[in-house]
Amino acid sequence: MPMHRLPSVLAPASISLPFNRLVVFGDSYSDTGHNFNLTQGKFPPSPPYDKKYSNGPVWCEYLAKNLGLTLENYAEGGATTDNNFVQGHTSPANLPVNGIYQQIQKVYLPTNPSTASTALYALFSSGNDFHVDKLLSANHSALNLLRAVSLLRSSLPTARHFLLFRSADLGNLPYFHPQAAGLFHHPFRSTLERGVATTVSARFNENLNAYTREYKQKNPEIELTVFETDKLFSGLDKQGEKHGFQNVKQQCVALDGRRFVPQGEIASHFYWDSVHVTTKGHELLAGEVAKALGEVYEGKA
Repeated sequence: MPMHRLPSVLAPASISLPFNRLVVFGDSYSDTGHNFNLTQGKFPPSPPYDKKYSNGPVWCEYLAKNLGLTLENYAEGGATTDNNFVQGHTSPANLPVNGIYQQIQKVYLPTNPSTASTALYALFSSGNDFHVDKLLSANHSALNLLRAVSLLRSSLPTARHFLLFRSADLGNLPYFHPQAAGLFHHPFRSTLERGVATTVSARFNENLNAYTREYKQKNPEIELTVFETDKLFSGLDKQGEKHGFQNVKQQCVALDGRRFVPQGEIASHFYWDSVHVTTKGHELLAGEVAKALGEVYEGKA
């Protein structure tokens, strides 16, 4: 089995990893150009976007490069956890996109993948479910992700390595900052108040932890890592400058491409628009995910 070592700058020790591929399912936080192509280059508007929902590479691109993994990306901006629960769309064209479950079921599995045993499967949902059913969705959304893992496992019995993400506190998004008011329609605006967004995030995380614990107990042969996105993002309030961020509250651009921050100041901002982070933010996220993987796989490869 191929072993790949974590660079020492990303992990506390040089750790061998039992996978050489990173297979990603998700939404706009992971989309590396799907929606740009789907909308024939119209969205996200590039520039200032980089054909994805940021101003440069996103976390999975950084992670794959840093760890020497082959990236296979099926993420679609606007995706929910499962279209049978909530249908996802890409804004502003309102075109339907595959949910995470459908990305696996309808797009990935039909390719007849033969390298499941040496793949790390990452499923990243950043909250598109939550504009429907509010608190109810926090339970279903977490369960949907485990159902997606189960689909991979039942279809690819040799699949062993999985990565899920806790939700950042959605109430802390710049979307709720006055600067973002009225700039661009987003489902959070009409259906979630800031406090409810925070509650939904916390409820989702509680459910995800509970479901993953239960799943791992029933499937001890797999390695299922849950990354604490919430702790990383919230920790920047106090440690932002340590990572080179002077501003961790306000966005640089609107979703329609209007700029708020001079080009020279973008590198000091964590958030790119009212929902997504800058490429520097993605680089930080990738580095922390790499460290988490190093801690999980130390001595196991």
